[in-house]
Amino acid sequence: MTVNLHDAQRLDAAPLDSGSLLYRLDLTTTDASITLGSGGYVLFLEDASTASGAIVRLGAAAADPASGASLAAAGLLQSGAAITLSVESQTVLHAIMRAGTGSLYAMRVI
Repeated sequence: MTVNLHDAQRLDAAPLDSGSLLYRLDLTTTDASITLGSGGYVLFLEDASTASGAIVRLGAAAADPASGASLAAAGLLQSGAAITLSVESQTVLHAIMRAGTGSLYAMRVI
């Protein structure tokens, strides 16, 4: 995926407006998923029980990779942190807590 620097800056500066959408996905140590339409999103993890974070992945089940291994189209979202996500066409976002429970919020801003 080619990342356009201007689009990334626009996503970081996007305000909350009447076109914004907010999704919530409750997480455990079992893979959960939600379908997201195209757009720019800010992901935020509210971790109810630990500071372990969550693994997020586009298009396939999320899992904590083994030591020395990789997981395509995936990343780690720490509790209380926010990351941006660009979705070119409708896709399924998968997530799993590394331990405990939490809630993943995805806010579409563009």
